[in-house]
Amino acid sequence: MRSIICMRILLATENYHPNVNGSSIFTQRLAEYMSRRGHTVRVVKPSRYCSRERYVHHGAETIGIGSLPLFVQGFRTCVPGLVLPQMRKIVADFKPDIVHVQDHFSIGSAAIRAAKRAGIPVMGTNHFMPENVVHYLHLPGIIERLVKKGAWAHFRSVYGKADCITTPTMTAAGLLKNIGLRHLPIAVSCGIDLALFHPGAAESAVVRKYSLPQKKILLTVCRLDKEKQIDLVLRAFAALKDRSLIQLVLAGKGAEEQKLHSLAKELGLSQNVSFLGYVPDDDLPSLYRAADCFLIAGIAELQSIATLEAMATGLPVIAADAMALPELVKHGRNGYLFPPHDVSALTKCIELIFEGDDRRKAMSLESLNIVSSHAISHSLERYEELYAKLINTPRS
Repeated sequence: MRSIICMRILLATENYHPNVNGSSIFTQRLAEYMSRRGHTVRVVKPSRYCSRERYVHHGAETIGIGSLPLFVQGFRTCVPGLVLPQMRKIVADFKPDIVHVQDHFSIGSAAIRAAKRAGIPVMGTNHFMPENVVHYLHLPGIIERLVKKGAWAHFRSVYGKADCITTPTMTAAGLLKNIGLRHLPIAVSCGIDLALFHPGAAESAVVRKYSLPQKKILLTVCRLDKEKQIDLVLRAFAALKDRSLIQLVLAGKGAEEQKLHSLAKELGLSQNVSFLGYVPDDDLPSLYRAADCFLIAGIAELQSIATLEAMATGLPVIAADAMALPELVKHGRNGYLFPPHDVSALTKCIELIFEGDDRRKAMSLESLNIVSSHAISHSLERYEELYAKLINTPRS
């Protein structure tokens, strides 16, 4: 039986509910599951409004600091000069044992400074890659490279003050090793709830709700943004020799949504592609179970929670051979990897995986085998160990 030492955990993040992306989902689940395990969790995030707010979300008290909208769809930020005094008061009132920041922007930076002043240990988890941001700016190549370099320098200046740094994968840890941090990053998987995401039959209500056809389903769950490469997915699907027996199902919203609708129509895919829009958490497990294969073409994935979810429901995966995706997808074993941006290679992977049921069944079993080591209980226990170690380390 697990010996629980209850801790007071302050999570500080710029990216939280109602945002739908990997970083936000990870932090929401961390808050929820740590609360379930008996810890007292408080989350500090940008308010959904210009004024301060306070509410309970999935068992964790949540404080929203007054914020302003950003140019990036759905994101908000706080004025740096106004955050620090509020963060110091939150830290003083809550008296956390550990402060765990999820990014290096205004709230994360203020949380680190407030914690250091109060002598409280700080963990930082990195979900950041400049590639996830710069495509919104539409910059010339040389300017984009300078912006990326500056973004990493800013990251280093903030996270360099943390006592411990984690990130979801070995690939992501390797990305951070050479930027001059004083602590080597530790890889801790985002984790997946295997009691929630598991193989089985799809609920008929979900099948009806999203009008899923009686065909083989190739599923993608992601933000419909540029770095997710959904335009490439559409072009590869359009190039299939026979796509009449397969339905491409896209779950998610994003800045590229209207462009992708237009592209699908231009490619003659209107009857072969289903755009589901935002799919709520309660429907996701059944949506995965209705599918036959999962596809992720993103080129800036530090892990991919959606891929973990798909694998946990027993899906083979087709993935871009980029960033951390090869840690989850083993070519020829539980799916196929294709070179990023290569339409013809992706088309071939789709054709291979739908050639026969026996191949998909074998790959399904391998997905379940690989994902078993990513059970969320393992990740939570690892974070508890790291928290306890930091708490029990004397502060200089």
